[in-house]
Amino acid sequence: MGLVNPLQAEQRALVTLFLESGQVKTHERLLAPRSRVSFDVGEVFDLRGDRSFGLEVFCPLCAASLVMWDAAYTVPAVSAPIVGCR
Repeated sequence: MGLVNPLQAEQRALVTLFLESGQVKTHERLLAPRSRVSFDVGEVFDLRGDRSFGLEVFCPLCAASLVMWDAAYTVPAVSAPIVGCR
């Protein structure tokens, strides 16, 4: 997942993972002014194998994008960026 902070001030983004089992996990990321941060959703949320999940991003004014890969990390499918995540 990539998060972009276009503001001149730092802001926090809250990423929430929703699993089919009903389990909900959250991860907070601090975004420095005018910066971009990327992280592996599977690693952060300890996802293993083929799992169905949903993601929600909340931040005051940021942009988020998610890139999904196949198991071998050879075939990417990019979702459209979302601005002003709520």
